[in-house]
Amino acid sequence: MLSEKPGSSIYEETNPELQKDSSRMLRAGASKVFFAKVTDEDLLAVFKEILKHIPTGIPIICESPALRYFIVPGLFIIMNSETSNKKNISEYWVYLM
Repeated sequence: MLSEKPGSSIYEETNPELQKDSSRMLRAGASKVFFAKVTDEDLLAVFKEILKHIPTGIPIICESPALRYFIVPGLFIIMNSETSNKKNISEYWVYLM
């Protein structure tokens, strides 16, 4: 755990052997992987806190469509599946225009 405050917790993933997305990123070659448990209200503050642990000028992959409300990425990819039970992501498309 890197940080814990009301409304958020930030962790660095160090175990590539688990079946979590963060572990899969390590297995795929990521040098560092962070994940956060965060309320919508604290999302931007938590992202800024994570950035303090990342060297300047390197590519960053974020698995959070909600960050699109706050930042303009160099590349925005969103995947959808008709069989997925995950959150409806259609609201994020409007920000691409």
